[in-house]
Amino acid sequence: MKLEPRSALTKPGARDGVTIVVEEDGGCNAYTWDASGRTWECVGQVVAPPVATGGVVSTSSNGADFTFDVDVADGAPPRKLSYSVGQNPYAVADTWLAEQGMPAGYREQIVTFLVQNTGGPTGAAAQALAAAGTVNADPFTGGGSYMPPAVPTAPPTVPHTSPAASQRAALQYVPVRTTVTFESMPAQEALAGKLRTFMAAHGGAFNDAHSASLDAVLAYAASAASSATAQPPACTAPLLAALLTWPADQLFPVFDLMRLLVLTPPGANTCGAPDVLAALPSALQRVGSQSPDAPGAAAGHVTALRLCCNACSHPGPLRQWMTRSVDSLLEWFSASPACASKPVRGAFGSLLLNLALHATQQPVDGDEETKLVLLSAAVAAAASTPADDDDALFRALVALGTLCHTSSGLAATARELGARDVATAAVQRGGGGKAPGAAQDVMTILGR
Repeated sequence: MKLEPRSALTKPGARDGVTIVVEEDGGCNAYTWDASGRTWECVGQVVAPPVATGGVVSTSSNGADFTFDVDVADGAPPRKLSYSVGQNPYAVADTWLAEQGMPAGYREQIVTFLVQNTGGPTGAAAQALAAAGTVNADPFTGGGSYMPPAVPTAPPTVPHTSPAASQRAALQYVPVRTTVTFESMPAQEALAGKLRTFMAAHGGAFNDAHSASLDAVLAYAASAASSATAQPPACTAPLLAALLTWPADQLFPVFDLMRLLVLTPPGANTCGAPDVLAALPSALQRVGSQSPDAPGAAAGHVTALRLCCNACSHPGPLRQWMTRSVDSLLEWFSASPACASKPVRGAFGSLLLNLALHATQQPVDGDEETKLVLLSAAVAAAASTPADDDDALFRALVALGTLCHTSSGLAATARELGARDVATAAVQRGGGGKAPGAAQDVMTILGR
């Protein structure tokens, strides 16, 4: 891919949404041009493609035939990719990349590896792939690649299959089964520098009281990924409680730091400490009350939403607070689906996915009412997300389908809210991407 110098960020983009890759701080970051705000918006770090390093026959509880170790970053532990013979490799790759928060451009590479190292798909899946022939796909976006429909893993062993079972087999993306998290490490010096700059703005006394604590917490956050059991320093909770009192335009690096901390159970427990939970709702509300289209507000929205997504990963006080606060969270960030920032819309869709997953897998406070609130938010998000934002629309539709999949009552309510029309519009939109497939899942469920 073409690397641009840092000076490229001083020039306007050729069109809204155009992406460039800039070499900076010893790495490469992707920037998208926001025409409405006349700014380049950093959307993440560009990393090397994932490399599968080995596969073994799985003996894990998930029952998969293969489990591969996949290296995604130097110094980071490998991540697990599970696959069973007969599965649709495209669906497996799509799901895994979404779970890992990785670019869709790696889709073909993952599919190729699965086909070559598992003996390939069998039965109807093999026939679908063979019928597709050779397709030249865009290696960065995955555009032009063949996406076969979901198929049974093997011919049925019973003479008759019920209609409900056939519909379940036809679903490609619904229901979601794994939380979506944002695990990419920000540039450590940039994060630390921004936090220290804001800390200094609050006066020498504040800086003197918390400077040493900040250094210790940053060091822990940088190393936490390599040890999921290491305990955060004792100063972490008091420091976070103090930082969360900052004004809305200074909170984005605080949320980004917490986003990293909550990825491990010890960090999540610390971020769920009473003094942190006492300050967190007000901080999220201050950021959420800003229009995400206002200058500089998108950074606060996207980091706040990503923190909330990651907070769904581990049980404990923080996740309990999340499930009790669904109404408030959706109210604070209700403007996100229709805003001008794709990262904000994607983060909001991810939060809907995680909340829908949690609400359908285990009891939560105000269970049925919470599901209805989530259902209404998912329909509204799918309806207000721009048609050209495939990723955010896909996430909203999968959240909608996940809720309806578990309850005929919710499906009936979704029809009353106009979900069928929203899904139909997404299917008719075409243009590639995963959103039309998720919309077809929703239409299948609502047609029962």
